[in-house]
Amino acid sequence: MITSSNHMLQGMPLFPLPDFFLFPGAVAPLHIFEPRYRQMISDLLDSSGRLVLAAYRPGGPRLATGPAVESMGGLGEIVHHETLADGRFLIWVLGLSRVSLSEVPSDRLYRKASVTPVVDREVEQDVEQELTPLLREAIVCRAPRGKKLEGELSLGLLADILLNTIPLDAERTARVYAESCAELRARRALQWHQDHQV
Repeated sequence: MITSSNHMLQGMPLFPLPDFFLFPGAVAPLHIFEPRYRQMISDLLDSSGRLVLAAYRPGGPRLATGPAVESMGGLGEIVHHETLADGRFLIWVLGLSRVSLSEVPSDRLYRKASVTPVVDREVEQDVEQELTPLLREAIVCRAPRGKKLEGELSLGLLADILLNTIPLDAERTARVYAESCAELRARRALQWHQDHQV
């Protein structure tokens, strides 16, 4: 995961998706069929494989380049891909970091943005000790494969993993996604986990 908050990445491929938020640690399967995004994936497979997924609101404001996206998106990396016979792609994108983004001119069919990784604010040790086991327990409850979570994962990443398992509306997801306080994300995730118990 990216840990530097002042390292700007310029001219990153920008993939807008309706009400979709790529959380760090999550894997998103995507079917690529539009010509501009086929071009994007072809370019990425010849380079770093990194792109930015950014949410937009269906029916929301539009720019000359397309729908206006949220100011924070997810930096992802293609971890697996399949090229279909007709030129379409199936890709799996791993979320690496939240990024603040600003769209820039593009010389390709697809849009581009300059982005800066966003790092969570420090969490007090006693808060981390309080919330970490609760998050792990909730993750296992919602996603049994969460039992395989090993090693020391940050509070923010555990909160993101839990949030990614809870069915939230786009408005709440956008608010919590933009929150850089890991403690607040964790407490909201635990509350919403309780509210959405099955």
